[in-house]
Amino acid sequence: MTPAGGEPARLVEGLPKEWQIEGVLGEGGMGTVWRARNQLTEEPVAIKCMRELPGAGDEGRQRFLREVKVLCRLSHPGIVRMVHAGLLAAGTPYLVLELIDGLTLRERLGGMELAQALEMSLAIAKALEYTHSRGVVHRDLKPENVLIDGAGRVKVADFGLAGLDAEWGDAQRVMKTRVGTAMGTPGYMAPEQVGNAGEAGPAADIYALGAMLFEMLCGRLPHGTEVPVGAGGELPEGLGRLVERMLSRQPAERPAAGEVRRALEGFAAGRAASEAQEADSEWINARDGSTMVRIAAGRFRMGSERGRADEQPVREVTLSAYSIARYATTWGQYRAFCVATGRAEPPDPGFPHGDDHPVVNVSWDDAAAYCAWAGLRLPTEAEWERAARGADSRTYPWGERPPDDSLANFDSRHGATRPVGSYPDGVSPAGCWEMAGNVWEWTADWYGPYPNGPVTDPRGPEAGGRRVLRGGGWCYEGASLRTSCREALDPGARIFEFGFRPAGPNR
Repeated sequence: MTPAGGEPARLVEGLPKEWQIEGVLGEGGMGTVWRARNQLTEEPVAIKCMRELPGAGDEGRQRFLREVKVLCRLSHPGIVRMVHAGLLAAGTPYLVLELIDGLTLRERLGGMELAQALEMSLAIAKALEYTHSRGVVHRDLKPENVLIDGAGRVKVADFGLAGLDAEWGDAQRVMKTRVGTAMGTPGYMAPEQVGNAGEAGPAADIYALGAMLFEMLCGRLPHGTEVPVGAGGELPEGLGRLVERMLSRQPAERPAAGEVRRALEGFAAGRAASEAQEADSEWINARDGSTMVRIAAGRFRMGSERGRADEQPVREVTLSAYSIARYATTWGQYRAFCVATGRAEPPDPGFPHGDDHPVVNVSWDDAAAYCAWAGLRLPTEAEWERAARGADSRTYPWGERPPDDSLANFDSRHGATRPVGSYPDGVSPAGCWEMAGNVWEWTADWYGPYPNGPVTDPRGPEAGGRRVLRGGGWCYEGASLRTSCREALDPGARIFEFGFRPAGPNR
C-alpha cells in the first residue's frame, strides 16, 4: 500500500517507481525512515529521507550527505548496507538501506549472560576495527544504533554523526565539527566529545563500546572508570581491566579497536576452553557402552527471562557432581537391552533408522527401565539443562546463534532422526551432542512450576501427571531447541521423536 497525503505523498512522488512505500519505521529530528520494497526484486528495504526544516540551514543537509559518503566507502557484514542513494524531485536527499528485521541491542540488554555479551561486543569491535581502518569514526555508538537481525547477526547502524577522514588514509585526522558542539548520546559519549565533538577520534568509539559492554555485563551504565562485576557471576580474568581501559578519560590510554577485538576473541575462546575442561574426562559404562561425561559440581542460572512462563523464575541452582551420556541412547543399545531383558522393542517409527540413530517411541517407563538395567538413571531437569547450556546459561548448546542445518535436526528438515554424532558444531559446553533437536529427551522430574530463590540439587515435584522432556525434536520448530525450553507428557506416551540419554554418578 502506498501512503497518501503529507510527507509520504511528497516522498512517493519523488522516488523512482521501483520503490514501493509500505509504512513508517521511525521518525527523528533529522527525518523519517520508511519501510519499502523494490517492486522488481521484492527486496525489503528501509528508506531514510531527510526532513527539510525551515531555518535549519545547510548543517543538517551536510550531515545527511556525509552519511551517504561514509556508507559508500563501507562494506562489512557488521555494518548496515547501503543499497542506493538519490535526490527527490525537490532536491532532498534520500538513502536506501538494507532492512534489518529484528531488535536493537537496547531491547536485548535485560538479563544478558556473559556469552551473549562477549558475542555482541566482539561483533561490534570487528565492525569498528574495519570502519577505523577506513578513516571513519561513528561518534554516536549506543545500543539503539546496534541492530540484531533474525539470524542473530549484529549490525552497526546510523552513521549520521560520523566523522570522515577527508583523504581516507589517516584515521587520526578526522573531519572537524564546529568547536563548542557536543555530538553523541550522554552515557556513551566520550569526555572529549563534550563541547568539542570535532576532536573525537577512533578512541571515542572505543569509549562507547566500553560503556555498552559494561551495561551488558552489569545491567547499568558505569560511573566513571568503574570496573565491571558480572551480574550473573564472576568475569574472566582481565575482562574487567579491559573495560576499565576502554572507559579511560584519556583517549590515548584506550586500546585500539583491533586490540579490543583480539582481547574479546581470547575471552570468548577462554570461556569455551574452561567449560570444555568439564568434558576432558569421561568413562564408559560397561553394561551398555555409553560414553559418560563427568560434570563438575557448581552453580548455574536455570530458566529464561525471555522464555515461556514455565521457564520462570530464573534462579541460581547448585548441583553436585554427576555424569551424563555424551549421546542419546541409540536403537542398537536399546535392542541389546530388549534382548537381555525380554522387553518388547518400541513400535517402528515409520521412517528409516539404523542402530546409530537415537531410539524413539519409548515411554518414560521404558527409559527408566533401560537406565536401571544399565546401572544408570534419568537426569533431573536441572542436570539436563546444566549439561546443555553450561555455566553461562547460553540460549542454545552452541551459544546464541539461531539454529540452522549445521547445528541441529529440527523443523522436519530431514523428515526423520539423524545418527547420533551428526552435528559437531552443535556440541554443548560439557561435550554432549544433539542436546538440541533430533529427539526430545525424558528427564526424571515430574512437571511443575519452578520454585523461587536459589536451590541445591532440585528434583521437581514429588508427584504429578506428566514427566518433563527437554531438547526439542526433529519435527519441532527452532524455538523448542532453547536449552531452557520444557515439554511435559504422560509418562506412558510413546511418540516418534521421544528418546532419552542416561545420567549417573561422577565416577
